[in-house]
Amino acid sequence: MNKKIKYVYIFMLIFGLSLIVASFLWGILDKKGPFAAPASSDLLPESEVFSEDGLTVTYTFNISEIASNYDCIKFYTNHQFATAYCDGRLIYSLKSPDFTLFGRTPGSAINLVKFDKDATTLTIAIKAVYPSVAGRHYTFTVGDGIYLHSKVITGSIIACILSLLIVAIGFFLVLFWTIFHKKVNQGPTLLYFGCTVSLIGLWCLNETEFITLLYLNHTVTSFISYMLLLLVPVPFVQYIRKYFLLDDKVICATISLFSIADFCICFLGNTTGLLPFKNTAIITQCVFALSILYLIYAVMWYYRRFGFNKLVQLNVAAIILILIGFISDSVIFYIGLSNGDIVGKFCILIYIFLITRVIVWDFIAEIEKGKKAVVYQELAMHDVMTGLYNRTAFEEFEKSGADLTGTAVITFDLNNLKKCNDTLGHISGDKYLINAANIIESSFKDIGKSYRIGGDEFCSVISGVSEDRLKFYLQRFERYEQEYNKLKNEATMEIAYGYAYFNPETDTSPESTRERADKMMYQKKSEMKQDEKRE
Repeated sequence: MNKKIKYVYIFMLIFGLSLIVASFLWGILDKKGPFAAPASSDLLPESEVFSEDGLTVTYTFNISEIASNYDCIKFYTNHQFATAYCDGRLIYSLKSPDFTLFGRTPGSAINLVKFDKDATTLTIAIKAVYPSVAGRHYTFTVGDGIYLHSKVITGSIIACILSLLIVAIGFFLVLFWTIFHKKVNQGPTLLYFGCTVSLIGLWCLNETEFITLLYLNHTVTSFISYMLLLLVPVPFVQYIRKYFLLDDKVICATISLFSIADFCICFLGNTTGLLPFKNTAIITQCVFALSILYLIYAVMWYYRRFGFNKLVQLNVAAIILILIGFISDSVIFYIGLSNGDIVGKFCILIYIFLITRVIVWDFIAEIEKGKKAVVYQELAMHDVMTGLYNRTAFEEFEKSGADLTGTAVITFDLNNLKKCNDTLGHISGDKYLINAANIIESSFKDIGKSYRIGGDEFCSVISGVSEDRLKFYLQRFERYEQEYNKLKNEATMEIAYGYAYFNPETDTSPESTRERADKMMYQKKSEMKQDEKRE
């Protein structure tokens, strides 16, 4: 198991790095290769007019000289509506209804506006949803429409790869925990971390330019991104508490409740239009800051008790990576850069790889330990020579307090074992024991369990079988014994047996039933010896 998971982990790492290298090579070939696409260039507006409230800015471009070479203009907006007119005719509109359940902002958007080849004037009006995003500088790039689309896609390949890797790791962790946690009775640490990673990965993927370009309803895309982000803190702090074995419930519960309250406030505020996501971002960032502080507290708590060991060193590095990612994303959020959080995604991915390796390896170690424990338990309950359950297992059955109604106990005793040991040797005597045990096990394995409770004494416990049905299995047992003796083995096998059904009025335990079965068995043993004397 350990090797299989190790190979999966190595494969995921190599696959991810290969895709990243391939994306870099793609970018190089795209710019300098023999099949390089047509060039693009930035276009400066001839005029820039602001509205009285400062929320809307209108740009006018003279495209009469470039329309013959280019047919598309690209610009990036963040929480802004955009409309474009070509010679006074509306050719593009990025708007949201005044009110929807998903809010009223289109979020981040890549605007690719196709214009006519014979056009002379292009007018673009950009209206900010929030005053805080008004008056920003915009870069307008003109080029071939197919080329600009491909540049957006290729430019977001790295971010998409990183995000998909994070999602894949998260889903793998959740699936791994689901399959194996019961086998080792593990807590939910791996599940919490897997859920955290999955949510972060889906959020990162939804924020990429490729997804922005793929889905035209930017309001829904923005809503999903924020909802995914709001779900992250609860499993994250729960993972921290479980992973570091913190004896803390108050702080963890407080942050979790704070996060749930933030989720409810943001959801209701955005859907009602009273408190859009942009206005509650500071609350969400505070929740994340508290989660990171909780991680720092957990690492310090662990350090005070166990010193600066490998786990502490790993998590110190992890905290640095998280802080870089958090600061990077926060800066990008306020500046409004397009696809500028590659550094944050790299830091998150490295952090996830580091923690995943430790957690999964610990989990595998517990699985291996659990397997060994099962093996040891099986050895403790089984007779080494015959493989049947031993006296200890029979005593455990007696103590179990199981309902014995309709339960029969069959006892067996091997005749001539001492004679076999004395005349043929103990090796032959051991073979006699093993073969007898095999016959008993084969005869009754379909309806019960068989035990070796002494040197040459065996018993089988049968439940839910009528006496007529039991006699059928006893006949099968006698037939197996006869077939064995026809093979002309060193020693002739003779097994005396007796059986008794549990009687709740007279029997106090399975041992009482076995004693009654013994009486029947000894009676039959005596009859077998008398038959031998007559012969």
